[in-house]
Amino acid sequence: MTAMPECKPREGARRTDSGPAGVELSAQDAARANHATSSDSTVLTMSEGKLWDNEKLLRQLLSNSHDCVKILDLDGRLLWMNACGLRSMEIENFALLQHTPWLDLWKGEDHHAACAAVAAAAAGRGGSFTGYCPTTKGAPRWWDIAVTPIPSPAKQPERLLAISRDITGRKQMEVALRDSEKRHRQLVENSPDAIILHHGGQIAYANPAAFRLIGNDSAGSMLGRTMLDIVHPDYRRQAAERIQSVTAGNPAPLFELKLIRLDGSAVDVESISIPVTHEGQPAVQSILRDITARKNLETQFLRAQRMENIGLLAAGIAHDLNNILSPLMMLPGLLRAHLPAESDQRMLAIMEQSARRGAGLVKQILSFAHGTGDQMGPVPLTHIARDIAALVEETFPRNLRFTCDIAADLWPAHANAGQIHQVLLNLCINARDAMPAGGELRLRVANFTLEPAAADAIPAARPGEFILLEVADTGTGIPPELQERVWEPFFTTKSAGKGTGLGLSTIRGIISRHHGFGTLESAVGHGTTFRFYVPATHEKPVSGSRTPFDDRRAKGETILIVDDEPDVRVFISAILTQHGYQTLTAGNGPEALGLFATRTDRIAMIITDVHMPGISGTDLTMAFRQLRADVRILLCTGLPEQMPAEARPEGILLKPFEADTLLTAARRLLPAE
Repeated sequence: MTAMPECKPREGARRTDSGPAGVELSAQDAARANHATSSDSTVLTMSEGKLWDNEKLLRQLLSNSHDCVKILDLDGRLLWMNACGLRSMEIENFALLQHTPWLDLWKGEDHHAACAAVAAAAAGRGGSFTGYCPTTKGAPRWWDIAVTPIPSPAKQPERLLAISRDITGRKQMEVALRDSEKRHRQLVENSPDAIILHHGGQIAYANPAAFRLIGNDSAGSMLGRTMLDIVHPDYRRQAAERIQSVTAGNPAPLFELKLIRLDGSAVDVESISIPVTHEGQPAVQSILRDITARKNLETQFLRAQRMENIGLLAAGIAHDLNNILSPLMMLPGLLRAHLPAESDQRMLAIMEQSARRGAGLVKQILSFAHGTGDQMGPVPLTHIARDIAALVEETFPRNLRFTCDIAADLWPAHANAGQIHQVLLNLCINARDAMPAGGELRLRVANFTLEPAAADAIPAARPGEFILLEVADTGTGIPPELQERVWEPFFTTKSAGKGTGLGLSTIRGIISRHHGFGTLESAVGHGTTFRFYVPATHEKPVSGSRTPFDDRRAKGETILIVDDEPDVRVFISAILTQHGYQTLTAGNGPEALGLFATRTDRIAMIITDVHMPGISGTDLTMAFRQLRADVRILLCTGLPEQMPAEARPEGILLKPFEADTLLTAARRLLPAE
């Protein structure tokens, strides 16, 4: 350890017996002066000795100090440093720093502060500052420094005492705390979740996400309001109870509620609240997440589940409905030749039409539930739109004013003609029902090119060429809160007994299967407008002419009829027998296999239902194939089934079917030689 430089008595303190030059002293004056000078010299010698003793004591004390202690000259050069200072500055030999300008160790603003402290101490006042000065090896160090004058007999100090306290740990903690606060603030400010601090019912802080959630861009219209001001009235009681509980120190679990935005709309959020302290008072910090999108997905999922349940229900009843309708569909064809009277023919036509309507309803339900449909292709929609217009003009109430606008150069649509007919008919019927006291109904079918900018404004839309199907009315309109629900199956705004609730849901399903989309505009008391866009095509429509029915009689071929419904078996057998076939009937799979085993070579074709108790038509088909590989099989089903390759029949007949359809299928599988 380098010793502190000794402070010796100053030289030149000589006594004189003579007074000022040119002045002689008397013996008495000389004796008094000599005595006084002798006394002054003695006092000075004694004071310097005490000072020397005190400085030695001071040196010992400072050498053992836990602070960094330095002695500087008046210009700020280092004269001495204690052991703690050497360790703190990572100095092995003080000689490396001795007489180094201490002020040069400080940089920037710290240098100016050090100079000011040294100047103040040199003037006898002392000074202090806080600064950064790394060690000789570059380790960071922050210091609190006090510079004071060292007392001396002279009026002006000759040396300065600088005491530096290492505050690096505190500074690093402060820096870490500031960094932590900065990171925390950044996390809060950039959080996608709304964070609101409130106490005493008043909102004291809200992050930008909270402003966006409530619907404003700044805190001006939010701070100072109460938390309950932005809570939906239906949830205010629960929210107040939670705030009271959390303020008392009880964290609140996750909670779903609705908030009210500045524009009056509601938004679904989930919230979690924790107790905090704000300005020394208990407060609540609430974190709110917008779950509107999730709620919409949940709604869609529940709707999909309902659709699935409807599909199961439809599949369950379709078999029975088809079996009920099949005899009615076949009966007119069976009786037409036996009832030539015009009145009887009209009655048969009414029966046939009613059966077809019932079959169409079953098909609509199944198509809606399972997403199935007839084959699509290029279809000219002009004649479909004109048929609908004629139907409206002839059958709708006279208090409705009907206007029709059908483009003369309408493009073909890639569509199914029957389903588009159903869409337009359902829309027109809904419009009629929305105007019980009369009004205006408008039908428009036009070519439409949707540009990208316009497509962006329509959900699920895309640019391209479309056929626009538009039906508008001036009726009662649909309230905003019900406009999304009208697409749900079995939901209807009509009174009891006047609607099934399947119309719009079926329309949406059909348009979706056509890869189209649509919009709904409605206002209560001002009517409703539906617009649907069906993809157009430039392919040429295929001729829809029907092959004339071949009424040639059969040559007695034997057909085995398998169906669990007796009425269906009876009518199929009667029609085939009437046209020259021989028939065998069975009510289930085992009975059919027994008949086939005893007449394997005689049976030319098998007509079997798919859905039967016990052995299904699919399994029965594979069993027949095992007994005879070349047997002709016609499957009857309410839906086109996906059959295994080994069980695929030669034909599929969709129930319910007419007599001509049955006979045409039989002629195709058993052609005349």
